[in-house]
Amino acid sequence: MTFKYGAWFLVLSFCAVGCQSYQRQPLQLDSYAADWTDRSFDIESIRDYATAIAMPQTEDTPLDITNGLSLAEAEAVALYFNPRLRIARAQADVPLATAKEAGWWPDPQLQMQALRFATNGRKSRYRFDGPSLNGVNTGIFGSNSGGFETTPAGYRRTGGDDYIENPWTIGANLTLTIPIFGRVEVEEDLKWAEYAAAWRRILVSEWELLVRIRESWLAWSTLDGRVHLTRDYIEKLETIAGIAQQLADAGELKPTEARVLRIELARRRSTLQTLENDTEQLRLAIFSL
Repeated sequence: MTFKYGAWFLVLSFCAVGCQSYQRQPLQLDSYAADWTDRSFDIESIRDYATAIAMPQTEDTPLDITNGLSLAEAEAVALYFNPRLRIARAQADVPLATAKEAGWWPDPQLQMQALRFATNGRKSRYRFDGPSLNGVNTGIFGSNSGGFETTPAGYRRTGGDDYIENPWTIGANLTLTIPIFGRVEVEEDLKWAEYAAAWRRILVSEWELLVRIRESWLAWSTLDGRVHLTRDYIEKLETIAGIAQQLADAGELKPTEARVLRIELARRRSTLQTLENDTEQLRLAIFSL
């Protein structure tokens, strides 16, 4: 009887040790924020990681791409070799050439007009005639003045003497534009302003490119770190899963428990493949920049 009560006492003792009480307490966000700011990040693992990802680059450091690219070297390469920037810089030469040629007077214009009288294949003769108000066959050169059709000298059919076969009427004029009111200076200032605006757009494109490279580089570095951590985890999990399978084969462990580890191993391998694919896509995206 004494042993029976002693056994119950031991069971109750184990239950008291194994159980824990829970009591609700309010959240103390202010104290948590204060503790967060007072925390020290001077931890050895954090220092090692910061040293590993640090890429010191000074102005005196020569560019060496034979041992791979750092972020600073990648930015320099991208600023020179990026295809869109190269096209934009080449296109900026167009407003430059236009600005250099701006400010000239407009070129003189020479215009010529010719008219030949024909009669649909039938032989005909014409007589030269001076300007007149009627009977003139050169209306193409005419103008309206005072309600009458007037024309310059031309040819007309006539029944008199002095006939001419295959007559031609030729006219020419020379146009010269003289700019006034400072129009040439304004045009020159406009073209140089367009050239300056083109290079400012190139400067904006360069900064946008640097931002994109840094964002892509940071995302790629983060994924690459996750890939290495996942690989290490898989290696350790493979060892544990192998031991669990041996214990299950020996009857020391339930097969379902060993199967859980194999399922977790398969999930992590799938996750690793996804991370590797995403990392490769980001790497190619950086190369395209």
